[in-house]
Amino acid sequence: MSTPPDQQEARLAPRTRTILSTGVIVVILIAIIGLLPVPYVVLRPGPTFNAVGEVDGQQLITISGAKTYSSKGELNITTVSEAGGPYSRVSLVEALWSWLEPSTAVLPSKLLYPQPVTGDQIRSENTADFIESQYKASTAAFRYLGVPVRPIVIVASVVISGPSDGHLEPGDTVVSVNGKRPTDANNAVKLVRATKPGDKVVFVVQRQGKTRVETVIVGKNPQDPRKPYLGISVGNSFTSDKVTVTYGLSDVGGPSAGLMFSLGVVNTLSRPDLTGGRNIAGTGTIDYDGTVGPIGGIQQKLAGARRDGATYFLTPTRNCFDAVPAAPKGLTLVRVDTLAGAVAELERIKAGKPTTTC
Repeated sequence: MSTPPDQQEARLAPRTRTILSTGVIVVILIAIIGLLPVPYVVLRPGPTFNAVGEVDGQQLITISGAKTYSSKGELNITTVSEAGGPYSRVSLVEALWSWLEPSTAVLPSKLLYPQPVTGDQIRSENTADFIESQYKASTAAFRYLGVPVRPIVIVASVVISGPSDGHLEPGDTVVSVNGKRPTDANNAVKLVRATKPGDKVVFVVQRQGKTRVETVIVGKNPQDPRKPYLGISVGNSFTSDKVTVTYGLSDVGGPSAGLMFSLGVVNTLSRPDLTGGRNIAGTGTIDYDGTVGPIGGIQQKLAGARRDGATYFLTPTRNCFDAVPAAPKGLTLVRVDTLAGAVAELERIKAGKPTTTC
């Protein structure tokens, strides 16, 4: 005996509803899992900035006290955009999708940040490195060009929420500490250590060409409450009494722009134009003596440089091993070890001569 169709539909309806309900639940669960944060960092090609051009309508490098020159080409600073880690959260979907992008790296957070840190701490460290790289870049360029420099003491870093936060800033030139001019960084530390918690320390500093007086109340050292604590570090640096360089780039951190900053200063203060009208990018730390050092994120920087039209990339020698297999088509990797060597390579590029490649 057959069952009437309306009874079949009646018996199937609950099963169908169950299947549909289960399907909806599964889809919701998959969506939730896909949005859950994962302990990874995503590195992508960041924006580039022309060291001999403008950023937001203002020259990236402004120089006073000497004759300056414009450039017809570009000396592009390359950067890496980072998501995840102490900065933000990366979802499972974003991490999986990023794995499919050839110019993007997805790395375990523990690999880049083995110790627990906050986004503010990393930003503070990167800002300190960035400002120090500017001092080094200017000094290396001055020495290359024969501009006299003299030693100074600078504030290298300031601990967030420490006693000096809001009073001193990374890059401040320390003129005096409680009326005494420090001879070097070690001497500045000794002047501070002569105080005790609760004392006032009067700093005279120079910031962006202006003299400021800042009073800091000495705190207690976290390791030993009997010892003074200001929450700063100081370092030795150099300056020129004749030429002043100002860098108009913010929201970028770390020391890897040093080489391109230095080349930007050299090109702005001298002729002929080292770019030859070309789009040239690069990266690398720089020391006061002009030595170029390696950086991180070379694959992403190469991709960003080529994306923005560069045909040559100044590459620190110690980055060549990783750079060669990652170099995009049409981008020549030029190996550099020093500022003087980088200038020489730019002169070869301009003259159409062979360069020292990776």
